[in-house]
Amino acid sequence: MLRPRSSPIPENLPGYHERERSLKQVLIAHDYLSALALCRFQLETLLAPEPLISLHIALMGLGWPVLAERLRVLGHLLFPQRFLPIEPSAQPIETDAPDWLCSWLAPQTPMRLSVCMIVRNAEDTLVTALESIADLADEIIVVDTGSQDQTLALAAAFSPQVKVLQTVWQDDFSLARNLSLRAAQGDWILVLDADERLEPEGSSCLRKLLAFGVMGWNLFVFQQKHLRDQAENSFWVQVGRLFRAHPDLRFHGLLHEQLHRFSFPWYLHQIYLPQVILEHSGNLSAQVEKHQKPLRNLLLDRALALPEYQTPYLWFQKAHVLLEQTVPPALPEARDWLEKALPPSVAGISKIPVSATWSLAPPSLALFYLLKCLYLQQEIPALAQTALNYAEWNLWAEGRALAGWGLSKNDQIVRAKPILGSFFEPGLPALRTDLSLFLRLTLEGLLECALAEQDAWLALAYLKQLLKLRPHPALETIQARLFRLLKLSESDMLSTLRALIAAAYQAENWFELIRYFFVALQWGLPWEADFFVFLLIALQKTGYLQLCAYLARTGSHRFQEPSIFACFCRQSFSRDPDLAELPGQWQWYQLLN
Repeated sequence: MLRPRSSPIPENLPGYHERERSLKQVLIAHDYLSALALCRFQLETLLAPEPLISLHIALMGLGWPVLAERLRVLGHLLFPQRFLPIEPSAQPIETDAPDWLCSWLAPQTPMRLSVCMIVRNAEDTLVTALESIADLADEIIVVDTGSQDQTLALAAAFSPQVKVLQTVWQDDFSLARNLSLRAAQGDWILVLDADERLEPEGSSCLRKLLAFGVMGWNLFVFQQKHLRDQAENSFWVQVGRLFRAHPDLRFHGLLHEQLHRFSFPWYLHQIYLPQVILEHSGNLSAQVEKHQKPLRNLLLDRALALPEYQTPYLWFQKAHVLLEQTVPPALPEARDWLEKALPPSVAGISKIPVSATWSLAPPSLALFYLLKCLYLQQEIPALAQTALNYAEWNLWAEGRALAGWGLSKNDQIVRAKPILGSFFEPGLPALRTDLSLFLRLTLEGLLECALAEQDAWLALAYLKQLLKLRPHPALETIQARLFRLLKLSESDMLSTLRALIAAAYQAENWFELIRYFFVALQWGLPWEADFFVFLLIALQKTGYLQLCAYLARTGSHRFQEPSIFACFCRQSFSRDPDLAELPGQWQWYQLLN
């Protein structure tokens, strides 16, 4: 499951940041009418948390609480980390508010949604796709590019909502996409493919969003789950699919077509809606074979031979073909394309596009692919250096595993530890459903760190986890050596750890207690309420109050003794100290699951 951040606001977006500074000044002066005008400019440019918060302050200052409530509903829908949930009241909106504000936050005429599709020989998937959006769409534009099966008949018979257009396929996906956009009559456009299905939760989210008017130049980004024949090989990507209907918004690209704004400053602000999920069946082997999808890569090569398609996004797509769709992977060539695509994408993410058709590669995904290339090539120094150069963009669990592993193998232990530990961070986005390989790399890296720091106890904890994943004679040899170093046998492990935990508690040596407890849990220490309280006290004493509250709530449920844990369940509003300094790091959030 993904959790990428929304795109940053370009630092050179004309007029935006100057008005942002002016907006702060007029709010301080309680000049709410001036604030209203500045907020309108900001929001007609793009939707972002800061102008929405400023507008809420202005609405309350002007005495329009019902509109302020509606604004909060929208704010929580788009930016739940910045807006608390609220149930809107049934009161009518204020009639003395400006028309632009009322038509946006509480439009009298419902917004219309046009779903735009291009299809060909999709009789086996089309109806499922149509059914998933039928109750949401006001019209469905289906552009057929030459079907030889029952696709046309199925589309025409599905519903009066469906408008079928036919066109000759010209080896250009954007031509067909733009034909569907020109035919659409709605206020909003939702792009859907015939091999996709909108999950019901996403439909509910979009219905709430469509209750508001159109505002700003935004591209709403969904999660897309790519199904594979083996479920564990399924993976996630993010796709921009919802936007305002406007003649300046058009697709460009023979293949891997992207939506572009063909008016200055050419910028579309991406807003991520993680609750909207598209299930994509096009990577199932039957679909790949039926539609001869590998042949589409010839279009990519044709595009890359033309000057107008020399963009980081298509360089990245070429690397994707070489790395993910070529057997065996063409690693040197894929690496070259990624090293070409990544720097301008990172540099350009905070600036407006250099032209209407300029497309960047997704930096974090391009970084993961590059790290994967270097790992498969066993280029350890290059892997470690790349991890350091682009640390800010290492957003995926898989990338953290590769980066931390590479740094640990390159003897950069201090830098490796926090990256490896963050692999277990709750909610960290992942591209793949099956993370077993990356879990193993993470544990190998943590073992490397523990051995380098001569921490035999933590090394035993990570060894135990590794041996559960994949028994190996070399790991068993290391374990035997550690037992000899500690003058310990495996049969005495838990009794020794019990004694060490009790001694650390008596000595108020809280970090040692946490460390021994972490090791003991990996080795199967039975859950006992009295011993568990020792751990919670240690976390309280060391300032890890949020982690303590989380474990206390989990422990209360496990032991069915809420009275014992009630005093530990109060969560602090301050941030915990750096979990990279805590034995076990983020793994504590998973130990009781």
